[in-house]
Amino acid sequence: MRKPIFLLLALLLLFSSLPCALAADPAIPADEDLVHSLLPEYTLVEGHVYKNQMRLLMRKADNTLVFVGCLQTESGAWITHQSSPLPEGTILGVENFVDSLGIPSGDYFFTVSVSPDAAGVWGVSMFYPNDGSLFQSGTNWISDGVHPVEGLFGTTPWSNLAHIDWLRLPASYEEAAALLNTERWAVVSNPNPADRLHLRTEQSRSAASLGKYYNGTPVRVLKRDGNWTQVEICGITGWMMTEFLAFRDDMKNVEYAGPWLHHKNESTALYFSPDKATITRMADQSESLYVMGIVGQEWYHVWLPYSNEFAYVTIDSLTPGNG
Repeated sequence: MRKPIFLLLALLLLFSSLPCALAADPAIPADEDLVHSLLPEYTLVEGHVYKNQMRLLMRKADNTLVFVGCLQTESGAWITHQSSPLPEGTILGVENFVDSLGIPSGDYFFTVSVSPDAAGVWGVSMFYPNDGSLFQSGTNWISDGVHPVEGLFGTTPWSNLAHIDWLRLPASYEEAAALLNTERWAVVSNPNPADRLHLRTEQSRSAASLGKYYNGTPVRVLKRDGNWTQVEICGITGWMMTEFLAFRDDMKNVEYAGPWLHHKNESTALYFSPDKATITRMADQSESLYVMGIVGQEWYHVWLPYSNEFAYVTIDSLTPGNG
């Protein structure tokens, strides 16, 4: 039987960092003329607009039901992303989760929130199966806690709605963890959590450092070469010492050791590189970010898990807090 709605709201408060549009801050019905201009061959079933995002439940000419996520760029253009075919009976918005899809499941709905990354690719950002459990998901992570950085890392099968089998969604966090592909992933793992691991330009301790990274920082493994492993970390490629990386199941035993910081001001400048001439955009206080490493004396290298962005921020732009 479905858990009472007060449990849903309590869990929602616990997961307040999720990028959800709530009933207290409702989405606006999509403009039918705009939808038709974007998707003239489709029929609108239902649609919501929230900030620069538009979620549409659409029926194609062949009667197939699909979700179309739309992300508005700074220029005002809309980037559209279509899901794989949805089961008949799927609805847009379940209870207070107006950013969700409800997949028919028994006498109720298997609820998934769907959100875009910075590139406009939509994926599942939260699972709420019928048993009342709740867990988050991103492009390369899952978590059953408040903070994504305390979860598990790997390649998920739900980061792109175009490739999802909606009848085979994971019904629990444990099932999701079993489906996570960790083959090409590792996390920084120093014996002393207070230490940070250098990302080097070459396979040498004397090579230039691209930054020093905290335990628990996820890295994508490109090549293992004896004492050194070539990795992509926070969008940057370099070399790390293999002995200070944890692979596969060993990743689960490494705790995040970075500082718990948050925005000092109403918004924080994000930079493409550790250079104040490379500002990309301003991130507001609602956007969670996590410090992965330190570059030089002035910069943090940070991860924004919900948009799957990496950026540099000045150290003085963040302040101690609960993350």
